[in-house]
Amino acid sequence: MKDWAEGTGTGIDGRAANNDEVCGRWTGVGNEEWTTVGADEPGEDFVAEPEDTIEIGAATGEWYSWDVTEACQFWVRNPGDNFGLILLEPRPHPQTLGTKVFAAKENTNPDIRPKLTVMVGALSVFDSPSKLTTCWGMLK
Repeated sequence: MKDWAEGTGTGIDGRAANNDEVCGRWTGVGNEEWTTVGADEPGEDFVAEPEDTIEIGAATGEWYSWDVTEACQFWVRNPGDNFGLILLEPRPHPQTLGTKVFAAKENTNPDIRPKLTVMVGALSVFDSPSKLTTCWGMLK
């Protein structure tokens, strides 16, 4: 729910974030802080209700999919409010590692970089023309 600066780090690499990069305390945009450290305040730092929820296993090399249709439709209507998505997990048990690592778009292996698959459907020719206009109007 806040603008943030992606930065150029490779992930959990142990280096401190630069002044213009997101980190646990700062958004990386100006001097703006997250409401709660770790961008962890529902309704302030992120939308309180999840866009989609899935279970992530312990195996490595698996692909996961989330349905982000509603977020994308909102961003089409409100492009200035598109701050991306954040992957959050419930607080892990203190005796477990809990951390999940995903490849970034800059990963040296292009086969494991994240990807967005857009699935578009059209109305049947038997639907009314007004529905077709509405459908394509929302798609643009």
